[in-house]
Amino acid sequence: MAYRADYTHKIETHKGRQVIVIVDLNIGSKPVTEDIENVVAEIAALEKIDPCDHLVVYRDCIKVWDGYDYRTKEIVLLHEDSENWRDAASLYIQFELNKQLATT
Repeated sequence: MAYRADYTHKIETHKGRQVIVIVDLNIGSKPVTEDIENVVAEIAALEKIDPCDHLVVYRDCIKVWDGYDYRTKEIVLLHEDSENWRDAASLYIQFELNKQLATT
């Protein structure tokens, strides 16, 4: 059996966007941060979704929310320490808007 992250997930809607919400269970296996590409691919297969159509936010083993861009395979550092995933999703949406504005 492969050394993989242990996590829970759900698919939610926030501000008109579909969001994959992942929470690292922090029970001694690989952290979600180190296995995020596999975690998102596994969720996509299970839920029969295209992860490119979703925001991905995850709460890591130290209880901080970050994002993941499945298209570029990059972690989006949000450093959100709220208990609420919606705060992280809002930051991610703002990050995307700022990025778009910077390229226009």
